[in-house]
Amino acid sequence: MDMAGKEMKCLSERVEGVSTSKAMLITDRAVSLQQSGFPVIRLEVGQPDFHTPTPVSLSGINAIQQGHTTYTLNAGTLQLRQAISHKLKQENGISYTPDEILVSNGAKQSIAQAMLALCSPQDEVIIPAPYWGSYPEMAKLAGAIPVILPTSIDNNFLLDPKLLQSKITPRSRLLTLCSPSNPTGSVYPKELLQHIAHIVANHPRLLVLSDEIYEHIIYAPATHTSFASLPGMWDRTLTVNGFSKAFAMTGWRLGYIAGPKHFVAACAKLQSLVCTALS
Repeated sequence: MDMAGKEMKCLSERVEGVSTSKAMLITDRAVSLQQSGFPVIRLEVGQPDFHTPTPVSLSGINAIQQGHTTYTLNAGTLQLRQAISHKLKQENGISYTPDEILVSNGAKQSIAQAMLALCSPQDEVIIPAPYWGSYPEMAKLAGAIPVILPTSIDNNFLLDPKLLQSKITPRSRLLTLCSPSNPTGSVYPKELLQHIAHIVANHPRLLVLSDEIYEHIIYAPATHTSFASLPGMWDRTLTVNGFSKAFAMTGWRLGYIAGPKHFVAACAKLQSLVCTALS
């Protein structure tokens, strides 16, 4: 078998080990039942119970009417990346230039591209449980090994730093943190994130993928802290966010990843081959 054949065989085996998104399977079933007239209470996907704000919708309509319907830069329009840069600085306390931001077709694509770009076969991706069902499957798609760390309701389903420390190996490449959490809703307090950051700092190969898509769906007294804003964590963190949840724009498919330029550039290479940013 030639080299190309071996690569195709390896990719085929990798894909065979990946499950179809369970959330989407359930969503498709729910939609089919609704269309058949069955009453369905929808809890399967993170769909806000309000519509896209009117000013956003009108801006979208105006953009279409003005002819802004062509391809954009692969990374997304400069104006949008500048606006995201401003948002992250003002709301999250983290500074990124536009070339350190990549706009994708939703935060889901951003996460998938990050895992594909950062992980090599047999690397380990650490995932606290309960978790969003796509994390381990994305890791498998990259040839990596999901390492699931259980959490307890007694601790609000938050990751135990001692358990994290005990599970890190030389193959540990990526730690996924989702705060506010999907599916538990738990918000990591800043003090706990600082403890986790101290552990990460002692393992130079370990990076953090901080999924912050639910940052605005929290309840007092909880407050959101971006992991990249912690001392020493900017260059170790890829921050993922988007517009789906806070602005009820799930169907608009707009998300982004922000991080050190060399990591974001690797994600952009993947994106350039599979799609063009719709922004």
